[in-house]
Amino acid sequence: NEYLLTNLFVENNLTLGFDKEGRIFGFAGINRFFGKADVSNGTINIGALATTRMGGPRDKMIVEDQYLTLLKNAKTIKKDGDKLILTNEKEEEMIFIKKWFQKRLFQRLLFRLWMTIVIILKNI
Repeated sequence: NEYLLTNLFVENNLTLGFDKEGRIFGFAGINRFFGKADVSNGTINIGALATTRMGGPRDKMIVEDQYLTLLKNAKTIKKDGDKLILTNEKEEEMIFIKKWFQKRLFQRLLFRLWMTIVIILKNI
């Protein structure tokens, strides 16, 4: 299951995923990351994270560092429908949605836009 961060650094398409063996993975803006996470009774403890070693623009590297730091500092985890919410000790939230949900939402918006264009063209 992979999720897309929706409330911070939105333009960077940052992701977080979990597998059945307790590993986490995702995209941090430039590099992919992976590591271990213990999730139990609404808490999350993220261990050391490894990343690929690609470089990029300074502003993207700063976002990547901030994102990974926020992840490592997450203390609670809550699932709410298609949302996943991680919170740190300062009550700062990272709100994610399932990637497939985001894609489906985009497809619906495109369809509505297309139908609107068709209706406008018919009335011309």
